[in-house]
Amino acid sequence: MKKAQLNTVKGMRDFGPQEMLLREEIMEIIRRNFRSFGFLPLETPTLEGLDLLMEKYGDEGSKLIYNFKDRAGRPLGMIYDLTVPLSRYVAMNFNKLKFPFKRYQIQRVYRYDNPQRGRFREFYQCDIDVIGSASYLSDAEILIAAARILNDLGFKDFRILINSRIFLNAFLKDYGIEGEEAALFMTGIDKADKMCMDKVITYLKEKGLSREPAGIIEELTAAKDQVPESIASIKKYFSAFFDPSIIEFSPLLARGLSYYTDTVFEIILSGENMGTVAAGGRYDSLIENLLGVKVPACGISLGFERLYQILSEKGERARQAYDYMIINSGNTDKELAVLKELTEAGYSTLYYPENVKLTKQFKYADTYGIKKAVILGDEEIEKDEIRIKDLADRSQISKKLKAFFKDIKEKGK
Repeated sequence: MKKAQLNTVKGMRDFGPQEMLLREEIMEIIRRNFRSFGFLPLETPTLEGLDLLMEKYGDEGSKLIYNFKDRAGRPLGMIYDLTVPLSRYVAMNFNKLKFPFKRYQIQRVYRYDNPQRGRFREFYQCDIDVIGSASYLSDAEILIAAARILNDLGFKDFRILINSRIFLNAFLKDYGIEGEEAALFMTGIDKADKMCMDKVITYLKEKGLSREPAGIIEELTAAKDQVPESIASIKKYFSAFFDPSIIEFSPLLARGLSYYTDTVFEIILSGENMGTVAAGGRYDSLIENLLGVKVPACGISLGFERLYQILSEKGERARQAYDYMIINSGNTDKELAVLKELTEAGYSTLYYPENVKLTKQFKYADTYGIKKAVILGDEEIEKDEIRIKDLADRSQISKKLKAFFKDIKEKGK
């Protein structure tokens, strides 16, 4: 086999068991919170028609879409995010859905991006959206759910930056910047987290912005006290759960995707050099463009990979892989009976498949951090007992099998 065949595709990764255990625990916290706020699961295909995708993200986003033709010559694209597939689903099923429609979606998405720390070509997004509600209470609820998730993951210090595209468009209009030029300006300032503001200004000049960008940016920055009423409402609703000072009006926040129409927001962890860990906004025209009927919508996407990377770099570890290991003493029938009881009680249990020396089996258990081993040797079976060995301090106790079964059922997971 050629060495090149043993590499993963650029920007894509394998995850071993220990990594996956932590990833699954993080995902379970996210999923549990999504459900607790009344969001229901949805899954859509990895592939969509290319025409659906190409016009929804603006020029910058469209360049990152994996696209190809199938054997029948149909142009297809791999999903760039979960918002456009959701909008397509709502448009297709509009007469079947009850509104407001609250959904969560946890899936891999694909971007032909430049791989770097916290940025990959295949990664998970974890989204919640409210479709069919124009109330800013929906925006607030989405931010509350995201904040709750961050708290449950152990992140207590973060900021929610929020802006209004309506405010931003009105501000730019006063400078004679509208339409495509306004979109260009927003694309430019959206790059501020990747490059310094001087480079943003240079970029806007090179792209042909008709007005001097430096002055506009300076005036926009000075408008921090002109908090739009929509954002004031969101902060008021948010205060029922969290300190509203977490939310900061940021007039320079634009979000690069062209489908946003009103509020846009980003969540940044304090002290973490990972950029944005969640982002979203209101996209009240996206479904209308597909369906011809006005359907307000808003949502947020959590950057699962960045959250995972931060936690793993902090040394966060998942709970142990196994609760018990059954030592193979060659008494298969009895050992299988114990395996049946433990697994039915909800315990993660490893049954060593071969009857080999105890030292080898204990060493194997150590590699997985298993803390309890159960042994049913000939002596135990003769007494109708089971021996439970603590592999951390090497202590052990014996129990009657019947008492052990009763105990694990009462304390079952």
